[in-house]
Amino acid sequence: MFAKLTAFLLLGFFWGANVANAADPDDLERLQRTNECQECDLKEADLTGMNLRGANLKKANLTAANLQGVDLSEADITKAKLEKANLSDANLTGITLSDANVSQATLRNARLNNAILKGTNLLLSDLVDVVLEGANLENATLGSAKLTGANLKNANLNYAKLGRANLRGVDLTGATLVVAKLRFANVSYSSLAGVDLSGADLVGTKLDWSHLDGANLENATLTNANLSDALLLGANLRGANLFGANLSRSNLVDVTLVSAVLAGADLSDADLSGSGLSFANLAGAKLDNANLHRVVLSAANLTGASLMNANLGQSYLYQAILTTANLTNANLERADLTEADLTAADLSYANLTNAILSETILKDAIVTGTYLSDR
Repeated sequence: MFAKLTAFLLLGFFWGANVANAADPDDLERLQRTNECQECDLKEADLTGMNLRGANLKKANLTAANLQGVDLSEADITKAKLEKANLSDANLTGITLSDANVSQATLRNARLNNAILKGTNLLLSDLVDVVLEGANLENATLGSAKLTGANLKNANLNYAKLGRANLRGVDLTGATLVVAKLRFANVSYSSLAGVDLSGADLVGTKLDWSHLDGANLENATLTNANLSDALLLGANLRGANLFGANLSRSNLVDVTLVSAVLAGADLSDADLSGSGLSFANLAGAKLDNANLHRVVLSAANLTGASLMNANLGQSYLYQAILTTANLTNANLERADLTEADLTAADLSYANLTNAILSETILKDAIVTGTYLSDR
């Protein structure tokens, strides 16, 4: 008898717990009837097949709710709870999700064109192939979120937190990411042409094979970032910190790198022709086989840099510091080295035909096989 009573009580306990965790039937009926349910309890509710266009669900609890394929366009879900909710294939065009908690939710193939997600928490969410064109994600949290194949054209991601997010193959054309945090994020093979990343935190970020033509990266932090094989034609990297970054084989034609930090960076085989690097710090940088034709390096610090086989033809190196630099077999034809410091530099077999060497310091420089013109 005691065992039966215990079993009955336990059954009642678990049944009551399930009821407590499920959606409130009255709230569900209210939503279906009025399309409005502020602060409602819709936890774990199955809302598939419902038309919730323009619905008012402010501060509603939709934790683990099933909203797959639901039309929530123009709805207001400000400050709602949507943790672990299923919103895949949903129409969320023009939705307001500001300050909502959508962490660990599934939004695959969802449409969020022009959606407002200011301050929204999307931590660890699945946003694969989602459309966020024109969406406002200012100050949103997308840490470790999956965004592969997403459309973020013209999106506002200013101050957004995207640390360790997967943005591989994402289209961010025309988007703004001012002071955004993308530490250790994967943005490889992505389109960021014309994107504003000024002041952004891109420490350790993967940007290899990405298109950053015309992008604004002024004062951005890119220490140890991977930009190998990237296209940065005409990009603005003024004052950017690229310490230890990998820019090998990248296209940096006509790029602005004035006062940038490139110490210890790998720029081997990169094309920097026509770029501006005045006052840049390239100490210990690797520039072997790089194209530096007509580059402005006035007052740049290239101490200990490796420039073997580099093309510095017609480059401007006024007051540049090249002490202990390795310029073996480098082309410096018609380069302007006025007042440059090449103390203990290795110029073996370098070509200095018609180079300007006015007041150039060549103390202890290695000039074995070097062609020095009489100019």
